[in-house]
Amino acid sequence: MSPAPFRLHESVKLQKVQFSVDVLSFDGGVNACGYSKNGQFIAVGGDDTKLTLFSSNGAKLFDKSHSSAVSSVSFSPDSEQVVTGCLDKVVRIFAVSTGELIHELKGHAYVVNSVRFSPDGQMIASGAHD
Repeated sequence: MSPAPFRLHESVKLQKVQFSVDVLSFDGGVNACGYSKNGQFIAVGGDDTKLTLFSSNGAKLFDKSHSSAVSSVSFSPDSEQVVTGCLDKVVRIFAVSTGELIHELKGHAYVVNSVRFSPDGQMIASGAHD
C-alpha cells in the first residue's frame, strides 16, 4: 500500500492528549496559530494574507489583511495585543479588543518567520533569514 499523497491541511485543530477536533476552517493553508495567555482568544495567520482572531469558543472576532502571507503570530503576556510576522518582511502589532493596527516594524531584509513578545510585554523578538 502506497502512502497517502501530501495534502495541505486548511484548518486549525484543538488537541488534547486523546483527541483532536477541527473547529476553524480556512480557504488557504494555516501557517501559524496561538492561544492568548488568558485563554480567551485564538490568533491564526496563513496563506490567505490575513490575521484572523477568534474567541476561544470559535466565534470570529475580526480579520486583518496583510500584503502577503502571515507566517507567525504571538500574543502579548496581558493578551491585549497580537503581533504578526509576514512574508512582506514587516512585523505588525494589533489591538486585540478592536483589531486596530498599532504599529508596523520594518527593517528585515527577508521574510519574517517568527515573532514573540518578551515576558514583560515591552519588547518583540522577530526572526528572519537576514
